[in-house]
Amino acid sequence: MRASVTKKNGNNYPSNSRRIGSTSRTFAKFEPEINTHSGDIPAVYQEVLDFLIKSPIPQEIVNFKVSQQAQIRLQILLDKNRESILNPMEIEELDVCEQLEHLIILLKARAYSEI
Repeated sequence: MRASVTKKNGNNYPSNSRRIGSTSRTFAKFEPEINTHSGDIPAVYQEVLDFLIKSPIPQEIVNFKVSQQAQIRLQILLDKNRESILNPMEIEELDVCEQLEHLIILLKARAYSEI
């Protein structure tokens, strides 16, 4: 996604930048837009975030599993992927699932070493 550019005093700054300081040099601080609407975040991602925000102890991390609903959704995505009928949104959702799976494996390995 490209940030739009706004002209200010003859300079180009991304529209999501903020001017810092009033010296002769102007620096743009890039602040990514964070959309916290839960409808924009895949359900499984929200599940993992909700779990991690509770600061689980190592044993809870080792025991963590996503919900049955999330597992069913993943199975649907995997089946559609095998049949090569995923739409672009589903491809992105499956990519998120794969990234989360990798993260959870790493978390569980580290947590297991702490037990």
